[in-house]
Amino acid sequence: MEALRFALPGMSLAALACGEGEPVLALHGWMDNAASFAPLAPFWRRGRLIALDLPGHGHSDHRQGAYYFVDYLYEIYQVVEQLGGQVHLLGHSMGAMLATSFAGLFPEKVKSLQLIDGLLPLSDAPHKAAQTLKAAILSRLKQTGRPSRVYPSIEAMAQARSEAGDFSPEQALPLVLRASIEKEDGFHWRTDPKLRTTSPIRLTAEQVESLLAGLCCPVRAYLGRTGLYSGDPGRLDRELALLGLREPVWLDGGHHLQLEAPADLVRLVEEMLTLT
Repeated sequence: MEALRFALPGMSLAALACGEGEPVLALHGWMDNAASFAPLAPFWRRGRLIALDLPGHGHSDHRQGAYYFVDYLYEIYQVVEQLGGQVHLLGHSMGAMLATSFAGLFPEKVKSLQLIDGLLPLSDAPHKAAQTLKAAILSRLKQTGRPSRVYPSIEAMAQARSEAGDFSPEQALPLVLRASIEKEDGFHWRTDPKLRTTSPIRLTAEQVESLLAGLCCPVRAYLGRTGLYSGDPGRLDRELALLGLREPVWLDGGHHLQLEAPADLVRLVEEMLTLT
């Protein structure tokens, strides 16, 4: 895939791209990076797939301060403008939540919305605000000054990433190669450690519903049979209803379908692009 960079005020974001035609902006999950979509490249035939490294991930710059969900939307808006002002969105996990939110806020900029094992932003009841804020403050204090873990090899990093996820070390390798940097004492993660701190605020269910009010593009969701929603049918039904979807497309695999079943996923994604 081709390396790209987007210059934003005070920040530079990296991306990987392949193909030609209308832009399909791909947004990865938390602690992943643009290489999450690299397995799609050998099968990709329709449109210009642009997989973005969100701030703090992959080869993109780190933020000076904390990471808030809503700030990603500000940065995504600027990337969409640089891509011509209108895109198809493809999001995985946190990237799917961002894609849904962006499509609801700026419907004139989104031609279609495709979601991989993620649907709506996380929400909490208002009475949990104090608990959430306290946990966030303590998580920041815990993270401050914490030494970086050092690995003897890329293979050791891939094994660790595999154990923290639901995929094999071989499937983890593209993510790890983009998320690692070699120093004198061994291999370190590039990913900003501040990403591991918890959010001080969460949207309420009513606020999430408000975000979706403007959503008007075609939507399709691809969920893993052993993925995020496999054990929570209640959550799934609520989120599908808010998206106006009767059924998702179920695929064999877990949370990272783009790593586990890239050929099947590309076929379905490009089918949707053809229809829109």
